[in-house]
Amino acid sequence: MLADIKADIFLHPINNLPALDRSYNIELSLKNASGKIILLDKEPGFLTHYTLKIAEPSFFDITSKNEIEPMLNDLLLAFNLDMSKTCISRRESKIPKPSFTSLPKPSSEVKVEKTNHGVNVILSDSINLSASVYIRIAYKEEADEQIILQYFNQIIKLQKVDKQSTKREISLKKALMAYKNAMESFDDIVSYNRLYSSIGFAIDWDGRDFQGDALDNEIVTLTGISKSDAEKWRRFYNRTKHVDKSPKHIEEYFDGIQEVSTMRFNLRQVCKQVITTRLKQI
Repeated sequence: MLADIKADIFLHPINNLPALDRSYNIELSLKNASGKIILLDKEPGFLTHYTLKIAEPSFFDITSKNEIEPMLNDLLLAFNLDMSKTCISRRESKIPKPSFTSLPKPSSEVKVEKTNHGVNVILSDSINLSASVYIRIAYKEEADEQIILQYFNQIIKLQKVDKQSTKREISLKKALMAYKNAMESFDDIVSYNRLYSSIGFAIDWDGRDFQGDALDNEIVTLTGISKSDAEKWRRFYNRTKHVDKSPKHIEEYFDGIQEVSTMRFNLRQVCKQVITTRLKQI
């Protein structure tokens, strides 16, 4: 029988991806906790680090070390389906810490001028100045252990999906993989595109190949968001994937860049809504 399992996990906000000018202090708590999942040793940084402890591996049907990594991946995916503001993964930030280089002090300059009124001695010097801003983002996030375990049990049902499975099962597994990759990405557009791909797989899981306006309408019908938002998300996704052919395309791309953090946050909420609804239908 395996003893308890411990793993390093890392957190960052969905709308403020890791960068050199910021760090995170995310206070993650579990409600409805039974002790099956325990969070230890919080450490703020480029990503907030916790130690995840599984006190009862047998509850997760873990009988060998080879089963630990897949179980952890599915469990963190379940966390990400429950949380709204925070992304959680096993991926540690590879962003280098800032380095500082001392610049040589410029030599002083002395200038002597003779005038009708005498001799003027002019001394001049220069100073190298630099400045930067570094911020720490702190907030609280709450996850529900019972909901996480519910999602976990639904997710593991899809692990046996193969070419004999239904279109719905295969599409939903693709949606979950794209969503997982979005949660682990530190790039604005990559994260956005993976979320949009995820919602596309989940929305169109019957293989009806919704495109353009039909896809927007289906998203609106299933989630209740505005048609204008659905259209804006699709158009920006297209602009990141295809060549711009008109001034309007260029405008859509640059407008999207300005709003990508907000759009990504909202897209995540819709993506969660569709995926968790689909999980209940499997």
